[in-house]
Amino acid sequence: MSVPDRNDDWREETVFNDGDSFFERFCASIEAAQTRVDLETYIFDLDVLGLRILDLLAKASRRGVKVRLLIDGVGGSQWTRELAEHYRLLGIHIRFFHPLPWQKPSRKFWQSIGVRSLIFGLHKLRRRNHRKLFIVDGQTAFVGSMNVSAHHLASAFPGHSWRDTGVCITGPGVNALFEAFQSTCNESDPPLGQRKKLERFFRRLHPRVILNFTFFQRKYFHEALIREIGRARSRVWIANPYLIPDQRLLRQLIQSAQTIDVRLLVPKVSDFFGVQYAMESRYGALLKGGARIYAYLPSMMHAKIVIIDDLVSIGSSNLDHLSLFQNYEADVVLTHPENRALVQRQFLDDLAVSEELALETWKRRSLPQKLLERLFYLFRGFL
Repeated sequence: MSVPDRNDDWREETVFNDGDSFFERFCASIEAAQTRVDLETYIFDLDVLGLRILDLLAKASRRGVKVRLLIDGVGGSQWTRELAEHYRLLGIHIRFFHPLPWQKPSRKFWQSIGVRSLIFGLHKLRRRNHRKLFIVDGQTAFVGSMNVSAHHLASAFPGHSWRDTGVCITGPGVNALFEAFQSTCNESDPPLGQRKKLERFFRRLHPRVILNFTFFQRKYFHEALIREIGRARSRVWIANPYLIPDQRLLRQLIQSAQTIDVRLLVPKVSDFFGVQYAMESRYGALLKGGARIYAYLPSMMHAKIVIIDDLVSIGSSNLDHLSLFQNYEADVVLTHPENRALVQRQFLDDLAVSEELALETWKRRSLPQKLLERLFYLFRGFL
C-alpha cells in the first residue's frame, strides 16, 4: 500500500456510494457484454436484485457470452445443487467455493460423510471467499463491499438500505483481478496445474490491487497496513462494519492517535449479534488512546474504506481476524484525485449522521455488557 503513482492510474475509475447506482451500472455492463461475465461474491440472495441479475446473465449467455458465477458456500447457503443445476441449464456456469453438503453433487455429498472428510470440511469452513468482484469482458471490474443482495438498495429498503461504497475500474490492474478469479475457480485443479496458474498470477500482479488468498499475501497486507498507519502524517480514517483489530493493529492505531487524527466509523448496531460485542471490546482501549469512534445511525454501515493521508482504498476487507488471516478478499487503491476527495467528503458526511462515543460514557456501561464483550472477543476467530 502506497500513494498511487501516475503511471499506475486506472484508465476509468468511478466511485459509487450507494447500491442502486452501483448495480445499475453493473447491470448495464452485463447487457453490453461481448465475450464474458465473471462474478465472484460472498452472498448471492435470491431476491429482487439477485433474480434480476440471474435473468440478465441468462440473456447474456443466449447471446453467446460466457457466464461464470462463483458463490461462497456459507454466504450462499440458501442455494442448493438443484437450484444451481437449473441455472446451469440456462447457460450460467455456477460453482460454490468450499460448498456446503447440499450444494455438492450427490456422489460427493455421500463421500463427505466420512470422518476424514468431515474434519477437513470443518477446516475449510473457516476459510471463506469474501470477495465482491464482478468482471465484464476481462476489462471492466466492479469492486467494493456490496454482495448481490437487495439490502444494499435504497429502492428496495427506503431509509434502511446498507451504507456501502464500490468502484468501477478499467486498466491493466483488471488482469490481476481476473487472474485471482481464475485461480479461485480452479482451486480443485491438480497441484502442478494450480502452481502454474499461481505463477502466472503473481507475474501479473498490479500495485493498486490488494489480494490475500495466500498466506504470504495475508501477511504482507497485514504488515503493509500497520506500516502505512505508522507512517501517516496527518490522518487515519477508517470505515468498517467489523472492526476487531488484532493486538498489533490495535497498538498501532493507539500509537498513531497520540499525534494525528484517527477516526473510526462503525455501525451503531451490527447485523451480527456476537460481532457487536467483540467490536465493542476494543473501543475502550481505542478511546483511551485518543482515537475517535463514531457509530453510524441511519442504517447498517457496511462500507470498507481506509484513508491514510492521501491514500484511499475500498473493497471487501473487514478489519477482523477472518478477513486479515483467513478469508479471500479484494480491495483496490484509488488513483484519481477527484475520487479520493469524493470518498473523503463522503466519510465526513457519514460522521455528520453518526454518534461520537465518549470515553467517560463508555466506562459506565453495564457489567453484563463487559462480560459479553470479553466472551465474544474470545471467539473472534469464528465470527
